[in-house]
Amino acid sequence: MARAPRRRGRSGAVGRPHRDRSGDRAPALVALDAVRPGAGVVGRTHRPTAAGDQVTLYLDASALVAAVVEGRNRSVALDALDADPDWCASALALTESLALVPRLTDEVVLQDDVEDQLRLLWDRVAVVPIDQRCLDRAAQISREQPVHVSDAIHLAAADRLPRPVRFVTFDPAQIPVALALGFNVVSS
Repeated sequence: MARAPRRRGRSGAVGRPHRDRSGDRAPALVALDAVRPGAGVVGRTHRPTAAGDQVTLYLDASALVAAVVEGRNRSVALDALDADPDWCASALALTESLALVPRLTDEVVLQDDVEDQLRLLWDRVAVVPIDQRCLDRAAQISREQPVHVSDAIHLAAADRLPRPVRFVTFDPAQIPVALALGFNVVSS
């Protein structure tokens, strides 16, 4: 059985045609516009808090997926997104998130919906580049801490952001390392 072609990048897309799925099972996704109308990064990567501090919200791949898929971590992810209008993630986060989609469901229509929601969320995220500086810091973190290189890349990307950083992850391996780096961890 042939698989439907995947929709690719939608940078600058204003919208997409509506697909009638009245006969399909409803996907367990969040309508992000309902949660954060008009949200997005507009040239800033942080905002003042009530105390006047700058806060930056960093999302790893597990947080991106949790924000768009029904599950026990969704409310934590959405609360974090709702608390801060400016979101950041490493350039690796979207790739990791999209790679997880086929593991969530076997239904192609639902996979497409999850991918669409991830890409819509991604359009609102300020991307921290994975350049040589980030990779060097990731190598240092992975030598000093018990994390995989991909986790170290997320941590190194977040480490480039202005403090304080709220680091949203549902990966138990990243939590103690993020705390050791001085991040405020948001998790369940």
